[in-house]
Amino acid sequence: KSLGRRIFTESESARVERVSVVAEELTSDALPVADFASPPFTYDIETAATQDSGSAAGLPRRALAEVRRVVRFPFGYAQRHDPRFRVLLNDPRILAVSDRHPGAFDAVLLFVLTHELIHVIRFATFRREFEASRRARRQEEDVVRSLTDAALDRRTVRQSFQGLDGVLDRFRR
Repeated sequence: KSLGRRIFTESESARVERVSVVAEELTSDALPVADFASPPFTYDIETAATQDSGSAAGLPRRALAEVRRVVRFPFGYAQRHDPRFRVLLNDPRILAVSDRHPGAFDAVLLFVLTHELIHVIRFATFRREFEASRRARRQEEDVVRSLTDAALDRRTVRQSFQGLDGVLDRFRR
């Protein structure tokens, strides 16, 4: 079955916004240095339905999402002063995963957004370089996956998001 270019509906896009608030809270609890209201943790979320023309160019087809650094600095101005990040969601992939976990769309979003926000924090605090070798990126994914697991492994979170256990099991493999 081809995924085609399925994108989030208006209702699903609204759910992205609501779930992102929960993901921020969980991420802030897991990595308490984060204050998403001010630099260096500022970020945007874009879905295929809201992405600027071309902003998703090069997004890996199998990826659920990707963090990109937005460079908006005058020539010669050090990027350490005000990094900004953009989380690009891959609607077709997220929808495909949630199709395999009926009723768990919000749980899939929570997993994806929490995972990507942990990346944002690690990049913004220079715990991990944004540009890295393939090996370093794989190691970073292992670390972030572990931190995501820890952030979401709370009974109250699992009870609030239908299907979260199944989603977490899928990504622990």
